[in-house]
Amino acid sequence: MSPNDRVDTVEQARTAMAEVCHVLRRRGGVDLGDGGWIGLTLQTEEVLRREVASPYCRSPRGSATHSWSHAGGGTVKTDYRIAILRGLSRTDFSACCAHELGHIYQYRAHFPDLPVLVSEGLCELFKFTWYAAQGAESALEALRRLWANPDPVYGAGFRFAYPALLGRTLVGVMEHVEQHGHLPPPAMGGVTHG
Repeated sequence: MSPNDRVDTVEQARTAMAEVCHVLRRRGGVDLGDGGWIGLTLQTEEVLRREVASPYCRSPRGSATHSWSHAGGGTVKTDYRIAILRGLSRTDFSACCAHELGHIYQYRAHFPDLPVLVSEGLCELFKFTWYAAQGAESALEALRRLWANPDPVYGAGFRFAYPALLGRTLVGVMEHVEQHGHLPPPAMGGVTHG
């Protein structure tokens, strides 16, 4: 990997995140602006492992978090942040960023607590949508790789969530989950996300 292909600075990361947000809006209907409202840092493997307290992710490449603030007598989610492993290739950074933006979307939309399989599966749909926007060959390779992933959370989550995307846009799937607390049933018809 050439130094020009790596994401080593926050400036490079911001540019890549804005491009990912644009792709998710254009291909999936998910509008997160340019992502400028999301805190973004690049971290080492050690820091990410320490900060990601998930029992199912031992080697994280990214994480998404939020803070709680008190407003008007209630508690609201604020201060959305993404941390991604420093030095990833631009492609790997963008795919990881798309996944983490799936978490940010869920936080911001006040999704109900979802089973981890559903939550991570939805985020893998964000990643797939980004790959699919890179062209038919990229979409096919990503579909093969994500579908074959043996991981019991990420791979199984993608296999569980992907049928809900067929015949729908990414935002359509997300709005259904937001309203009903579960994935929509597989749709009849063709694929509209790609």
